[in-house]
Amino acid sequence: MNDATKTTDLKWRFSRSHSEDFKKCPCYYWLRYHEQGTGLQPKRLSLGLSKGSCVHAIQQTVLTFVRDEHRIPPPDSLRNFINAHTDAFVQAAKERMFEGVEDNDTEREALRQAALIEGMIRAWVKIRLPFIVANYDVVAVEEEREVAVDEEGQIILMDRPDAELQHKESKLYAALELKTTSTDREQYFDSWRYATQTMGHILAMEAKYGEQKVGHILMEFMFSGTHRLDKLSGQTIYYSPLVRGFALPEDPPLRPKETFSSAYKSGKGWRPIDVWEYSFGDKPEWMTPVEYWVEHVLDNETVQQQLFTREIFRSDTEMQEWKEKVLSQQRRIQVGAQSAQDPALKKQVMNWAFPGNKDESCYQNKYFRACEFLPICYRQIAGDPLESGLYEKREPHHDQEFLVE
Repeated sequence: MNDATKTTDLKWRFSRSHSEDFKKCPCYYWLRYHEQGTGLQPKRLSLGLSKGSCVHAIQQTVLTFVRDEHRIPPPDSLRNFINAHTDAFVQAAKERMFEGVEDNDTEREALRQAALIEGMIRAWVKIRLPFIVANYDVVAVEEEREVAVDEEGQIILMDRPDAELQHKESKLYAALELKTTSTDREQYFDSWRYATQTMGHILAMEAKYGEQKVGHILMEFMFSGTHRLDKLSGQTIYYSPLVRGFALPEDPPLRPKETFSSAYKSGKGWRPIDVWEYSFGDKPEWMTPVEYWVEHVLDNETVQQQLFTREIFRSDTEMQEWKEKVLSQQRRIQVGAQSAQDPALKKQVMNWAFPGNKDESCYQNKYFRACEFLPICYRQIAGDPLESGLYEKREPHHDQEFLVE
């Protein structure tokens, strides 16, 4: 952040994540984005977030190919895209470890998550990408837009849709938003109709293309399945048909070859298998087990059940109300962030501008996991958080954040 004591001729830049995290907990927002300059982050990886980031990175590569080539990537290209990103994912896990995973289990967990990543990508490419390519042109991928929220042009939203699409028939533009999710509840998907993230996409795209040329937000969800502790093995099992199934061995002459199922089987001879570790007898050597499973074993209906989509439309009234609310929020944050730069005022400012919730939401939130900054808020570590070994300085995701001249 630049010298926050300056108050003239400064523009305040923020993103959707900044706004959402402030609503979640003002103290979390401060620690995440402002503490010690650029904010803090845990040294260990969040399993869910790192998995989602890897899926997103592969989809970005795939969509860039579609934008440039106007076609779906061929199998060899897709295989290379997946391998490059999942290899980096596994390596990062070995170096930083996962939060909540024992160190000696890290490599196996990383390989399992890499298989799930591959499964979700292959499902999306097989079922949803053909629909997108047939109906839309991909005109931009991960391009950041800046748009003023106020009339003076001082409060700037930094918005970055996963992709910008143009419908081939109507010529209207749409923002594509891609999500991984651990729930398949319809209420969750329907809730995105009311999410403020969609407001930012529409605002930024209308500024680029014009108000009458932006249609909707196309949201694509990839279900990662459920997971729970298996009492017999003592291991956490992922129940996703993309990476776990059941096998029945061959039994000539009744069964001349193995039989597989993605559904639970308890009959004689059936046994559960982890797809990414299984040796399929007729799998080509160059094909991964997950590729073989998704492309040659699973039926399209089962694959389709792991994917969800919603089209989101917002009214002018909703947009105006959101702009007024976010302006009020960001002006409060701006004043607090500038004032907190004075060490003599920081504690007082934190109490009125960035108070911590300090309630059950610190642990029992929608992700059912403890807040990563709980040790700081509850004084479980003393002194500088960076010296505790639990945290490191955050690398900003945007080139310019917050106060910029």
